[in-house]
Amino acid sequence: MAFLGVNLFIPHAFYYSFAGYRKTDFPPTEFKHAPHWSHYRAFADYLGRLSVLGASTKRMPEVLLLSPIHTVYEHMFVSGESNQHPTADQLFSLLSDRMLRSSIDYDYVDESQLREAKNAHTGGYKFDGELNVYSILILPEITVMSIDIAKQLVTFVSRGGTLIAVGAIPRDSETQRNDPELLNHMNELYGFDPQDGKLQSVGKGYSLFYSMDNTTHEAGEVEGETDEDPHNKDTLMKFCVRLRELMTVQPAIGWKQVEGNAEDLISVERKFEAHVHTWLMNWSEQPVSIRFDPLQMKGYMEEWDLENGSVNLLDHDAVLTLVPGELRVLSVRHDHVPDSLAPHNQSLSDPQEHVKGEAQGSTAELALNDVWQFQTVEPNVLVLDQWQITLNDRNSRMNATMPGQVNSYRTTFVITEEWIGLMNSQKGSDHSNESGDERRFTKVELILDEIEQKIPSHIGFLQRRRNVEIFVNGVRMEALRPSLWQDIHYAGVDITKHLMKGENELEVLTVSLLEPMPAISFPAYLIGSFAIENQTTLTVELNNWQGCGMHQVILSIRE
Repeated sequence: MAFLGVNLFIPHAFYYSFAGYRKTDFPPTEFKHAPHWSHYRAFADYLGRLSVLGASTKRMPEVLLLSPIHTVYEHMFVSGESNQHPTADQLFSLLSDRMLRSSIDYDYVDESQLREAKNAHTGGYKFDGELNVYSILILPEITVMSIDIAKQLVTFVSRGGTLIAVGAIPRDSETQRNDPELLNHMNELYGFDPQDGKLQSVGKGYSLFYSMDNTTHEAGEVEGETDEDPHNKDTLMKFCVRLRELMTVQPAIGWKQVEGNAEDLISVERKFEAHVHTWLMNWSEQPVSIRFDPLQMKGYMEEWDLENGSVNLLDHDAVLTLVPGELRVLSVRHDHVPDSLAPHNQSLSDPQEHVKGEAQGSTAELALNDVWQFQTVEPNVLVLDQWQITLNDRNSRMNATMPGQVNSYRTTFVITEEWIGLMNSQKGSDHSNESGDERRFTKVELILDEIEQKIPSHIGFLQRRRNVEIFVNGVRMEALRPSLWQDIHYAGVDITKHLMKGENELEVLTVSLLEPMPAISFPAYLIGSFAIENQTTLTVELNNWQGCGMHQVILSIRE
């Protein structure tokens, strides 16, 4: 989106809590509950730099692509049946794709916008408030056109513009098929016998008819090519090569492909004062490498690093490698050559040294032996989302003898003997290590969401019943408390001391006396220092990598 011009990104939501239905909202909360929250600053800074560059710079495309909306309307029904894919609409989409693949920048326009445009005396369309002049207009298989627009196109070409009709030449007006007045304007532009691929001089400008005969409009034809270069078989890619030759302004940066396909790397130019910014994006699923062509380079070239904000000089014959999905911003300035003795911009970070060929860096390796222990920062989680439910359970552990009912939610999980042994060994021990730091302690906590535990009435108070009661292996748990895990609106209770080796039964009983019945609407969680086997078995964690087939871990640190 940023590559195509979006410069304002609004995150979906930053919830203080994602309890209840907020956890199923999509996209999910971006706040502290998100696993990437600790990295959000780096992400936001990246988007901020990208948005500032997008808002501060200006695209200067030469090409306009006219919407075939009137032609599509005419061909929406064929022989009384709906035509879901009019050829003009398909060509419009495919041509948009091919120009993007060929790094030809363009804008869309419709007839109503053309009526507001001015025909510049130098040849081209110009819109109010814009400095840019569009010297090329493309008609994608347009057969229906307003007469006033056709007349305007004659002026556009006569003053120096280039009009290209792809696949068809307009012949019908909005009110009449084969409209004579419309045909007169088209004959003035293309003659009575248009020649495919022949550039025809009209006044100070040119017209070109590019036939699509015997060419499929299927997008898959290009993507499926493996034996030959798509440029040699796809008519639209050949058209883009021809279109590039007709453009008056050539790219500020030239390069040769070292790795990947030509279509994998797309580019667009944006200007800011004397700087020409070239945005390069690898939109493929494989790495792409390019080597700059020093013969096409003038002035000096920099890379504006979106990840750390630095600005680094690039040699004219440097090699850049872009990983899949990567966007990089280069800047060329023709009117200034920097002082080679002056330090370059290092205000935001220490940039790489002057780039010659591949980006330079140093790597240090540290071998970690078997005594290293690796543990997660947060506790592990077992999701309890499968329950056996008994409604109006007359045989529950807390049978209601007065008006009302009890609903029982039951599930089971398994605890290994090793985990029980480790828990028993820690009973009565200090939770701190020799240095005084808090160390990991073996325990299990039950977490519930959207559960408000309370004594609902005087009847409940006399019976010492809460509206939600929890039993672990037949033992009633103490009251729920606000959880310190993930969300303060979660409620939790420590069930560690009631666990036993083998199968453990967890019951959540909801009670309704004279008030609405509580319910478990979301999964419950068991959190703690354990590992999970077979989806429902809790066992001891692996505190080191011994026995895992790894004798050492190499940390590669890039400076």
